[in-house]
This record gives sequence, structure tokens and C-alpha cells, in this order.
Amino acid sequence: MSVLSDALKTNKYDSDKMLQACGVSINSKFTQIDGCVLSAPKLKVGNGEDFMPRNGLWNFNNKIERWAIVNFSARCDVQKLWRDLAKCGQQKGIARRESPLARVENMFELIKAKLRNAPQFLLCLLPERKTSAIYGQGPWKRKNLADFGIVTQCIAPTKVNDQYLTNVLLKINAKLGGLNSMLEDGAH
Repeated sequence: MSVLSDALKTNKYDSDKMLQACGVSINSKFTQIDGCVLSAPKLKVGNGEDFMPRNGLWNFNNKIERWAIVNFSARCDVQKLWRDLAKCGQQKGIARRESPLARVENMFELIKAKLRNAPQFLLCLLPERKTSAIYGQGPWKRKNLADFGIVTQCIAPTKVNDQYLTNVLLKINAKLGGLNSMLEDGAH
């Protein structure tokens, strides 16, 4: 029995003198009606191909191969719009990226195209902290350290302040062979 149905019975509206005086009565049972589940509509995608949603959901992954953003507005920050759009889509489960390994490989191709020599250090910004498949499943660290000997520091900054930046710099300094602190000699 539902909470609403219980409330209708326990409140005893049928014995309320004010309601009786006004000729109002409230039935303690909900009205029953017949209903049916409608089948999902077919969608047309891409070049007119039929697409059927499953369990009320649809996924256009691998349906759209080429796309672009055009901007007629001088006031619109396209990069920010794209980042916000991608983030929103990921949160809603409608934007899937390539596999972590493919993303790492693509990033290395970009690095090779932009830099003549391999960098000695890479700061990597992750989309999320502990659950990032790029870091957690290892393709980023493996590619950098094992394949190229590049030192990395991965961060997923959500709240950036002086303390956070100081801690990141201490980690980077230690990874690059720097000395962050020394124990004082006990003999005076």
C-alpha cells in the first residue's frame, strides 16, 4: 500500500465535521484506470537510417562520424562552450570518448607533432581524480615512463588554491630529482 493511500486513511477525512458540513467527501482509494506501455518511436539518424531506442535510452555513438562547430558570434568563447558541452554530455551519459589507450596514443601523436624533442616532464590534467581510466588503468603512466622515460604529474584540480599548488610543486620537484627538505643534524 502506498504512503499516500495510508495518509488518506489515517487522516480520516470522511469524519471531518467541516468537510461534512460543506458536503465534501474524500475517497480513501485511488481511482483505477487501464493503461498500456507504448513502444518506443523509431528515430531517423545520419543518412536516414532507422534507429530504435532500448529501455527508453538511445545512444548515437558511432552514428556521427564527422562534425564541426561554426561560430558567427564574436562574443562566444567557443573553447569554453565546447568544454562545457562535453562535460555536460559526459555527466548525462550521452558523450562517450575513445578508449583510454586510444586517447593516450592520440595525445602522444599531438605531442610529437608540436615538439621536436620528447619533453622531460609532462603535467597531465585529468577529468576526474581517482576514477580516471587514463591514469587508473595505466596507459598514460606506462606510455610515459616505460616507453619514453618521461616524468609525469597528474592532477584533477577541482579546488585550486595556494596549498594545492604548493603540494603539486613539491611532488614535481621530488620527481625531477629536487630536494624538498632535509633533516637537521641532531648534533649541536
